[in-house]
Amino acid sequence: MNAKFNIIANVLGKVWASVMNFAFVPIYIRYLGIEAYGLIGFFVSILAAFFVLDMGLSTAINRELARLSVRNDAAPLAQNLMRTLEIVYWAAGCFIGLFIVIMAPWLATHWLKASLPVAETTQAIRLMGLVALFRWPSPLYSGALMGLKRQVSLNVVNGLMATVQGGGAALVLIAISPTIEAFFIWQSLAAGLQITFLAGLVWRHLAGSGHRPSFQGDALRSVFGFSAGITGITLLSVILTQSDKFLLSRIIPLQNFGYYSLASSIAGTLNIGAMAIYSAMFPAFSQLVALDDPTALKRLYHKSAQLLSVLVFPTGLCLSFFSFDLLRAYVSDPAIATNTRTLLSLLAIGNMILSIMLMPLALQLAYGWTKLSLYKNLVAVSIFIPLLWFMAHRYGPAGAAWVWIILTLGYFVFEAPIMHTRLLKGEQWHWYGKDVAVVAVLSALVL
Repeated sequence: MNAKFNIIANVLGKVWASVMNFAFVPIYIRYLGIEAYGLIGFFVSILAAFFVLDMGLSTAINRELARLSVRNDAAPLAQNLMRTLEIVYWAAGCFIGLFIVIMAPWLATHWLKASLPVAETTQAIRLMGLVALFRWPSPLYSGALMGLKRQVSLNVVNGLMATVQGGGAALVLIAISPTIEAFFIWQSLAAGLQITFLAGLVWRHLAGSGHRPSFQGDALRSVFGFSAGITGITLLSVILTQSDKFLLSRIIPLQNFGYYSLASSIAGTLNIGAMAIYSAMFPAFSQLVALDDPTALKRLYHKSAQLLSVLVFPTGLCLSFFSFDLLRAYVSDPAIATNTRTLLSLLAIGNMILSIMLMPLALQLAYGWTKLSLYKNLVAVSIFIPLLWFMAHRYGPAGAAWVWIILTLGYFVFEAPIMHTRLLKGEQWHWYGKDVAVVAVLSALVL
């Protein structure tokens, strides 16, 4: 299946999943309250932080299966690699789930500034551990399906399960129990069902050679160099993208953190759409690198970057310029809209810039070049964390949002020129001008 169909499948799947995730947020807030919704935002941050333990393996399986797909004798290698990483992933998932359960009482009493009953908060965090166990292996199976160019199957499952997760949770709150515990119980059931479907799809598409897959240490070592670089990038990326949430959850009341979580989740829709294009392009870039076809790679790089700009800039500027009106229509609560509007305007700008940088990142990883992103994030962390600490303590959530804009602008200004001195030389100004600036200016003028 060609890249065009994979992009369409990814965009439709991500858009539908995003719609399902956000369509029911007003119901969650209405039945749980903005403070309990802050617990949901806290869970998202916890899960993102643990993705450091991914060790780059989900990206590695995507890249390796895409590269192996152009070889006729590689089915046993692909099966052994998948089985090996599967065992590693499930072991890590069990550790993560157990760790969250054990830490629940301490988090409820010493970290979060909640007015909710301690027993209720503790139980909710324990249930987060169960959800994390089932959600943890999802990136591995998703990466495998993307590497196998089975984006249509992947997005059908994810779209259906997003409907079950979002709509089912809303029904549970309305008809059975309007509690945060009921919400997370439903999420654990839905996550277990989703991971069952994804695992079944992967092995269905990998089967057929008559080979019995097994754990192979050599298979793990074969991707270690690439995955080690990705691990460093992931670790630093998690620090950069989640430090604001963890810091704010510690220093501001849970209700105010709920406002920030709401703004962050809405602004995050930009990244969801952008990742749909990235997910289709990364294996396509990897194949063209393996085939040593720089002309086709350059053409695809610019087309995908332009498509990304067309998706991101109009949406991001709308969220930023019309944040209050959109929030008031979305949550039907003027008070929540008033407390969230500035945060959404700022976070949308930062996420818009971050999304634009996904095509340069995909190109770097397709070549197996992880050092640029690693060093970039090392420099960013050394500046970002002290600045975030100062701005968040002095100006609260708005200060943290401003730091996010500064960080992403740094990526935009410095990363692309450095990358184009090594990859696709001479294409830097084409990317800045035709791929990015033209669409950005036209979008701003129209709005």
